[in-house]
Amino acid sequence: MVDEDMIVRSPDLALPRPSDRFVRAPDVLVMTCGGALSIRVVSYGEFVIAKHVETVRAILYITLVPSTMPELASKLNLSEHLVGVILVSLFAKRVLISVNATEPRKEIPSIPFRRICLGISGAIHVLGTIQLVATLRTSVNVELEVIATSNARRFIDPNVLEYLGARVWSDSHAMRDGIRVPHIWLGEQSDLLLIAPASANTLQRLASGACSDLLSLVAATTSAPIVIAPSMHPAMWNYKPVARNVSVLREAGMFLLEPSIGYSVSQQCMEPGACAVSAANITDILPWLGRNIVRTRT
Repeated sequence: MVDEDMIVRSPDLALPRPSDRFVRAPDVLVMTCGGALSIRVVSYGEFVIAKHVETVRAILYITLVPSTMPELASKLNLSEHLVGVILVSLFAKRVLISVNATEPRKEIPSIPFRRICLGISGAIHVLGTIQLVATLRTSVNVELEVIATSNARRFIDPNVLEYLGARVWSDSHAMRDGIRVPHIWLGEQSDLLLIAPASANTLQRLASGACSDLLSLVAATTSAPIVIAPSMHPAMWNYKPVARNVSVLREAGMFLLEPSIGYSVSQQCMEPGACAVSAANITDILPWLGRNIVRTRT
């Protein structure tokens, strides 16, 4: 549903206390495309934010660590009243929780895609691809085509993914199984192009329309929805040229999974905003995509 009147209902909401600390719930998935922000909460449901999108997106990023209303208002240079209204609204929908709260998870429904084209790039979280491929092949039994960039192959052996039942592609000019033009066939036959993880370099290729490797060629030719799960250090994610590329992709109608908490190789710890998306979260979001994304391109 489109929750356009979240702020309109604000007079009936009691604002949080200044000492209340909020953090994003662990079962929340956030996706942006164009000027809208979609939220899915496994323990609650799904909805679309159509007003104050940038403010809500910023709040959901900052609350990857516990934050108070005054802290958020100061960081965003906004009134505490507006921030408080948004906090209470998100809390009511279980998007935010108090630091001591816990939320039960629901069982994940079946995935509504017959063939998924999975693009993997040279981000460190590509090591989780093995778990993702195993889950997609064994638990939900989709036909899986994997495009591995040259940098991705530095981290992971394509033979491992082939063993798990995925067909792995890397050369845009190589024939395979009677398929003469891989990027056209993959673009036409896929129900979903899922790029996870997407490195900063991959975001740049996609945003510029480079069509310089198999993955960017498939992105340019497919009519299937494109979902991108970036993976990089928070400093890179906040780097202005990277942010511009992300904005271009959103405006082009691609769907961006927003930053989450992931493992930072440099810090050797879990870090907010590391942009990692786990295999569990990816498989959980696919039913949501099937219900909400129209098979079209802008």
